Amino acid sequence: MVVGRHRVLVYGSLLRGLHNHHHIEGSRLLHARARTRDAGFMLVDSGKGYPFAMFSPSFDSFEKRVRLIGELYEVSDDTLNALDDLEDHPKWYCRHEVSVDCDDSLVWVYLLNDAATVASILKFRELYPRVDPPGDWRSYLTAQERMKSLSWKWPSTRLSVGNGLHPVFSYGSNGLKQLRARVRNPNLTAVKALLPDAERSFGGWSDRWGGGVATVVPRRGKQVQGSLAFLTAAELAALDTFERTDPKDPYSTNGVYRRQDVTVLVGDKLQTPQEAVVYVMTDAPWHAPPSRAYLEACYTNVADFWQNPSIEVRDVTGKEMQQPFIGKSNL
Repeated sequence: MVVGRHRVLVYGSLLRGLHNHHHIEGSRLLHARARTRDAGFMLVDSGKGYPFAMFSPSFDSFEKRVRLIGELYEVSDDTLNALDDLEDHPKWYCRHEVSVDCDDSLVWVYLLNDAATVASILKFRELYPRVDPPGDWRSYLTAQERMKSLSWKWPSTRLSVGNGLHPVFSYGSNGLKQLRARVRNPNLTAVKALLPDAERSFGGWSDRWGGGVATVVPRRGKQVQGSLAFLTAAELAALDTFERTDPKDPYSTNGVYRRQDVTVLVGDKLQTPQEAVVYVMTDAPWHAPPSRAYLEACYTNVADFWQNPSIEVRDVTGKEMQQPFIGKSNL
């Protein structure tokens, strides 16, 4: 039986908001972000909803070791003993004393101690992904959720093939003025439109603009402000040339951009669904930020239909690359 008050560093499923936090809920949170002073740990994904943390010189040649990042709590005797039971101390996990960067006292941390599991991690490395950012399970989970949001896809339909008028959603530098010039229709009009469950991102490189250029990617819970114009089949084909789609199939991934069918929202309250086509970049790796001139062009085109928009600068993974661009005074 352990007696007294105890400091415990938690770094996995015991963190706030995660599935085992109720075992430590009610204990005093001393530091919301603490990390070990020693960078001698290895943290991997167990594949079971929690990480495995280990400390051993034997990992030197196996993988770069890291600091563990988590939350520091002060717990009671009963809570510490309950944690021992949860972690099956000292068999499955073993409680060790370590130093942290935010407290002068030694604190407890639970590390994997089951020899068979450690041996499995060493032998079957591909089954246990390294937690990245290094040592930070919460940030790793956030990144995993972000990648899951990318796993859903837009439909593989081809609604803009054929004659008739085709709604085209614009979100970047291809505003109404540029559309009129490209399709040679000075009377072309457009309306305010919103693309839900998507995010404006930047990638590739444009010699014309001197930086990355815009695309859109599917992203649950996000939305992209833009406009909607109705083009004839001939006008849409002309726009294909400027967007450098595959000349044989504008929906193919063989061009710089491709057509993609989406559903946008229009109307006074932006509640009316409208099937449309949008041009998306087929390969959008991050090379460099967009230039000021390009961001100004995007902002100006969106501001023709939206009041005081902001253009967030993110790569295709959703990572923010710089502060949002808000008007010409920004940057």
